[in-house]
Amino acid sequence: MNRIQSPQKNSWLITLAQAAFFFLRAFSLGPKIHTGRRPKGPPKAGGILITCMMACLLTACATGPAFIEEPSAPRPDFAISATDGNLSAALNYLIIANGPGSWVENAPWDEYVLTLKNLTGDPLTIEKVSLIDPRGAYFESESDPVQAGQKTSDLAQQYEELGMSIAVGQAASAAGIGGIFGPISSIFGITRDHYEQKEHAEIRNEFNRRRFNIIRLQGQKSITNSAFFPVIPNPQALIINYRKGNNPETIEMSLEKLKGLHTGG
Repeated sequence: MNRIQSPQKNSWLITLAQAAFFFLRAFSLGPKIHTGRRPKGPPKAGGILITCMMACLLTACATGPAFIEEPSAPRPDFAISATDGNLSAALNYLIIANGPGSWVENAPWDEYVLTLKNLTGDPLTIEKVSLIDPRGAYFESESDPVQAGQKTSDLAQQYEELGMSIAVGQAASAAGIGGIFGPISSIFGITRDHYEQKEHAEIRNEFNRRRFNIIRLQGQKSITNSAFFPVIPNPQALIINYRKGNNPETIEMSLEKLKGLHTGG
């Protein structure tokens, strides 16, 4: 398991990898004539050098998510809450990739840290937490870190096809969340495949320790846990589904204060 001291430790390597990629493309673009014959002579030295540079840079960057040994403190309470008289829900803070409170470098998910309190004298069963994206689509909180990363990648492509520019950290900083800045593909694109191949039990265990499960919350008791979601720009609301006895109930928490989160405009 890799351990690191700073969330920004490898950011310069990622930048170099991107620069080398575009440099390589510059040498490969332009009209080409295919004659059906193999070229004579050894490869050009310049091509070998560029290929070696790319291999070294990609190897250095593809370390995969790693625990941050001393994560910084999360930002102060968001003061975002909702209640229906039976249950109160508060969004304490949001942890984004390499932002305050982040415990995994380049984590391809957003972590919504919530406190739920039972306001009644009877037990309530918390069933699920969902997030509404700017299209009105509902996403249930993730139970697996690899799936969360895959959904982040899939959604980024969907949003880009709709003309939505997605970034990590730009408008989030304006909301006081912090984090790294850049197009989502440049931040997660190199490490995602490595993460899927080199799944770390320690990351999975911590992910599971933090996340919400179906829970029976006793009267007048509270619980603080995390709901993990793929990276979603401009989230509209959090939805908490629970039961009081046999009756299904719902709380909707507006996320208007997070307007501009992960937008690249």
